[in-house]
Amino acid sequence: AGFDIQSKGAVKLTDMETYSNNGGSASGVIFTSGSVTMDATGSNYNYFYYNAINGLSINAGGAISLKKTQIYSNSGGYGLSILNGTTVSITDSVFNSNGSYGLNVICSGAITLTNSTANDNITYGVTLNNSSSATAGVTISGTSSYDSYFTDNPTYNLSISTNGALKLSYLYVSGSPIAINLPLVVKDVTINELYISVAGGGDPALDIVSSGSVTASHLELHSNSGSGLVINNAGAPSGKPVTITDFADGSTAGIYALWVVSKGVITLT
Repeated sequence: AGFDIQSKGAVKLTDMETYSNNGGSASGVIFTSGSVTMDATGSNYNYFYYNAINGLSINAGGAISLKKTQIYSNSGGYGLSILNGTTVSITDSVFNSNGSYGLNVICSGAITLTNSTANDNITYGVTLNNSSSATAGVTISGTSSYDSYFTDNPTYNLSISTNGALKLSYLYVSGSPIAINLPLVVKDVTINELYISVAGGGDPALDIVSSGSVTASHLELHSNSGSGLVINNAGAPSGKPVTITDFADGSTAGIYALWVVSKGVITLT
């Protein structure tokens, strides 16, 4: 293994690089009851690559913040596994071409994934789960047109299990039979600048069940055998609006380009 850290306090790592390890559970292991911070100086990145085992495993009792971390081509298993953090924030990071999944997060607080990619992993790209909280939400975003890529992961590209608000912006999601899996009823949904292309399967390009308002703008959706955009917030305690602006659907064999079920005002512009 590259390193194994056991601690009861905060763990801070900078400019890490582990590669070509073939023993132990992962090339990097962190187990702490405190927080974890990983960053890199200047133009540097943290690297975990070409390991015959898993990439990086973090089990922490406190907040977790990772910046500028590239985890790729770990043939023996997953890229990054995060368990038990309160809040999790990941920025400017890469999870590509790993032997299992790219990124898996299970925590009890808000999850933020910014300017990051997960491509060409053997099973799935990214799973985010903070469903143990009734209110904590999930935000996945880029900062310019489609600079967060989630592509060509055979099972699904993104799976988000949250009971809180969902915010998606500047994402490119393509090449999987399930582009974005949303298994739970989420609260308010805000979507901006989203491109989705579904490869095969019969699932919609995007299927949202919400108990709050839904606002979506600048969407381009493609599905070879399923519908385009499906929204249902009719189960909200009171009528919540659905607002859709600048929507384009390129589905070739789907049932609906757009299907909305709501007790609130529906606005399509």
